[in-house]
Amino acid sequence: MEFLKTSNLKFLYSISESAPFGALFLLDKGLMKTKAVFCNVRLKEHAKNGGSNFVKDIVALPEIIECYNIAGDYDFMLKILVQDMAIYQDFVMNKLSTIENIGNTNSIFVMGEIKHSTVLEF
Repeated sequence: MEFLKTSNLKFLYSISESAPFGALFLLDKGLMKTKAVFCNVRLKEHAKNGGSNFVKDIVALPEIIECYNIAGDYDFMLKILVQDMAIYQDFVMNKLSTIENIGNTNSIFVMGEIKHSTVLEF
């Protein structure tokens, strides 16, 4: 969470490091001056090592807050938080593009959030 330069976020992150396994902290969206980007990734090769190395590299990047293995035209969908477009461009050029086995990417920028829930109702 270091990339989010907000003292409140750093405070919550330090609390979560000592929290019991499975603890969930929800942050006030007003604290997070970030933009969400969904980035679809297609791998060059689908060998087991290529996929597992990709996952290991993705997990190490704090800007990526979610990663899904998907079916269709792309292999993975990443949810990335950045402060602005310039920072996203830097992220793509200096971090994401250095990961081996990425064939191509497609970025989708969130203009507004319609629904977000952390509760499942049965």
